[in-house]
Amino acid sequence: MKCRTLLCVDDDPGIRELYEVVLGSYGYEVIVAASGGPALKLFHLQEIDVVLLDYEMPGMNGAQLAAELKRRQPGLPIIMISGHHPVLGKAQQFVNAAVAKGEPIEKLVDQIEILLEARTQEVSLPLA
Repeated sequence: MKCRTLLCVDDDPGIRELYEVVLGSYGYEVIVAASGGPALKLFHLQEIDVVLLDYEMPGMNGAQLAAELKRRQPGLPIIMISGHHPVLGKAQQFVNAAVAKGEPIEKLVDQIEILLEARTQEVSLPLA
């Protein structure tokens, strides 16, 4: 089975480092970006299996980035990670899953695996 590539987008360098270390320890190849513009560039340079993104970022917010990524690749699984619960409540409009910051990493990994499995089976991914 090939190593799955995650694109993790967050303006907080500590969160990006956490993604690289922790999600990397689960066997994922982790690419990080600090905002939407660099994320879109990375998206075109490499095959991405799942995108994890924060909502509040400079320039393009998470909803705008998700919409642009879905426009470019409609079946792309996207997970919103946010510390703002009202955002998570609205996330189903533009992403496939939402996880609150501070949740155990296993919950995030479970969501990643659920979306990867659905994509492997070519099931239409529901929005959150």
